[in-house]
Amino acid sequence: MNMIEKMGLLKVDFLGLSTLTVMQRACDLINDRHGICYNLHNIPLDDPETFESFCKGKTAGVFQLEGTGMTRNIVAMQPHNLANIIAMVALFRPGPMEHIDSYIKRMHNEEIVTYRHPSLEKVFSETYGTPIYQEQLMMAVMEVAGYTAAESDNFRRAISKKKAAEIEKHKKMFVAGAGKNGIDEATALKIFEDWEGFASYGFNKSHAADYGLIAVETGFLKTHYPVEYMTALMSVVKSDTDKVAFYCADCRNMGIQVLPPDVNTSGWDFTIEDISGQSPAIRFGLGAVKNVGSDPVNLILQAREGGRFKDLNDFIQRVNLQRVGKRTLEFMIKVGALDAFGPRNALLMVMDSMISLSGSHFRAAECGQLSIFGGDSGVNDDLHLPEGMISDPREQLQWEKELIGLYVSDHPLTSYMPYIRQKVTHYSSDLAHAADHEKVTVAGIVTKMRRLNTKNGNQMAFATLEDLQGSVELVIFPKVWEKQGSLVQPEAVLLTEGKVDGASGDPKILVDRFRAIRPEDVTDEMRQDAQSMVAPEEEIPLESTAPGLVSINEDGVKFEEPPVALDEIDWHFEPPAVSSPQTDVPTREVAPVTEVPIPAPALQSLAVAESAGVTASPAAEIEFQRPPAMVSPVSNGKPSSTRQLITITLTASGEKERDVRRMKRIHGVLNSYPGDDRFCFLVYERGRQHLLDFPNDTTAASHELLNKLVELVGQENIQVETV
Repeated sequence: MNMIEKMGLLKVDFLGLSTLTVMQRACDLINDRHGICYNLHNIPLDDPETFESFCKGKTAGVFQLEGTGMTRNIVAMQPHNLANIIAMVALFRPGPMEHIDSYIKRMHNEEIVTYRHPSLEKVFSETYGTPIYQEQLMMAVMEVAGYTAAESDNFRRAISKKKAAEIEKHKKMFVAGAGKNGIDEATALKIFEDWEGFASYGFNKSHAADYGLIAVETGFLKTHYPVEYMTALMSVVKSDTDKVAFYCADCRNMGIQVLPPDVNTSGWDFTIEDISGQSPAIRFGLGAVKNVGSDPVNLILQAREGGRFKDLNDFIQRVNLQRVGKRTLEFMIKVGALDAFGPRNALLMVMDSMISLSGSHFRAAECGQLSIFGGDSGVNDDLHLPEGMISDPREQLQWEKELIGLYVSDHPLTSYMPYIRQKVTHYSSDLAHAADHEKVTVAGIVTKMRRLNTKNGNQMAFATLEDLQGSVELVIFPKVWEKQGSLVQPEAVLLTEGKVDGASGDPKILVDRFRAIRPEDVTDEMRQDAQSMVAPEEEIPLESTAPGLVSINEDGVKFEEPPVALDEIDWHFEPPAVSSPQTDVPTREVAPVTEVPIPAPALQSLAVAESAGVTASPAAEIEFQRPPAMVSPVSNGKPSSTRQLITITLTASGEKERDVRRMKRIHGVLNSYPGDDRFCFLVYERGRQHLLDFPNDTTAASHELLNKLVELVGQENIQVETV
């Protein structure tokens, strides 16, 4: 390539991207299922919902934007157009990464944009004064120092290739040219030094634009056609079990069911399966099973062209299992591909007989033997499975994990989830958005573990903890390992407290302590609570003296209308509150009092708060007014310059212990998001209300926090206002 450039010929790089295959397959599925024909030229690049999904961190499987570090930066940036994505693609690489924080702050008017010289504004204003693209450098030397287009390209090449002699020559040329445009030598040298450092890692804008374009297009397909896109994506990466497991976890997060392989419905690749009365699901392809080749799968698919296999004997007589092979058949049984025919253990026990009978059947057919009863051959023995055999669910899950890289039919943690939901602050997929060194509690099953010795001869360990949404690496230092290392065993289910280490790529947990979770820890009460949290509790109004009107208490205090539902709100900052010139304290408007029905019954608020172990201050009941429905949480996951107040409305379940646990959970979630915002609980009891304030606690009103609160108390019980 260097010789071609020296000869003055055009050098072009062609990149083979598997993402293009993903996009083509997804577009084919969309066309087949919806009759809409998308291609590289007509996928929208300005779809608001696509950028909204990026802002929420939903970037798994999106070209160039997935990965913990990139996702964190995208959420902080809150992109709203293609240009933002192109800029982040160029910034997120060694060198320019150090400018990401400054770029985002300038983008959100949190940092002043400055230039070495006013003449640079014309070139660098689109990137808020931050040099990002090589083309900017070329335009700048033409603007500032009078370079020609050819000279500017030579300048870019000299710096990017770090050719010292040519760089020195261009420095003199640049300073001289800048001087002719009225720029003094000292300023010109500073500009040149800035660029000299930048150009060694500066990115080509046309390259970044291509990547950004595909990023937005894949984001559009995933946002609007998630089943089709994820099916295509997993079909392309099916040989990489780690990626398949990661994308399956993302499917679960989106509410898409991923079904195990099945000889009656699976193809070679992942396919979409429509289920009556349910949302479409993704069916595992037989080709995703380890050590299952295309020839055996093709035999099964060809035999299935005559219709579904009715039972085990029908399968044996239509598929030549000797050609399929014992190893392949064993693996398909273990992952559940033949579950329709019987228990896996029973099928494994008769597997040799299955192969023998199938072979006899096909040999007889080839020899021209015919049954006098009109069968295809003279071999009509039926195979019967041994009775009373029940497969061990845990063993089945281990087979699935081993052969397709993840648990498909179920998960070992399912029975523990009522306990885990009450204890954890984060799931593995949430950790990408956690602050560095934030204290978290996670839970999961230990899937990997390795020990090593430190320089001092002390033992420490690394372990992988898997939950329903993915996995996270645990770093267990010597002190913790010495005290609790015995708990860290393969298949152990652990509750883990620690701090997030997100500075070195994917987030890790620096472990402070462990607790083993046992089956007996999950009580019937927890299971009932888990069921009741599927939907927010219904709030029943008290009887009113007039339609739609009711007194809160004997003192006649009324309440304003319930807060607006979160899904109906345009999430943007409100303008900062007007400050009083005397005290410089933001003033707060209070809306007029309105009479509306209120929920009942209510809990004994202070007693419950004390039982929950949280310090709350009661507000004066009579004088309290519900805050006006001004909902305006932060728009970029960070606290705003004005503080937010989150008001959580709580009602009683009639069981004090249950209310205590619920309050602990909500209080813990709010405290797990460090920030400068305030929160309070609005509690009802016997037609009266209490406002519980938490003067010593703060939180950060972000989209992620609000979504978690919605899961706990429902949209109608959350209100956020600027104070």
